[in-house]
Amino acid sequence: MFCSDDKHPDDLILGHIDALCARAVAKGSDVFKVLQAACINPVKHYKMDVGLLQQNDPADLL
Repeated sequence: MFCSDDKHPDDLILGHIDALCARAVAKGSDVFKVLQAACINPVKHYKMDVGLLQQNDPADLL
């Protein structure tokens, strides 16, 4: 997972995780591994009921 413990909560709206993803891809990390770290791993780690969009899940997107 990516971490945001070095930011004030008001600064998170400026795209902190997005910037970490862009930096990881720019340094040669596999884009799918980066997306997994940013999107899937936190949902699984915190055992959230939304976010994976698996079969029979309610839509939680726009």
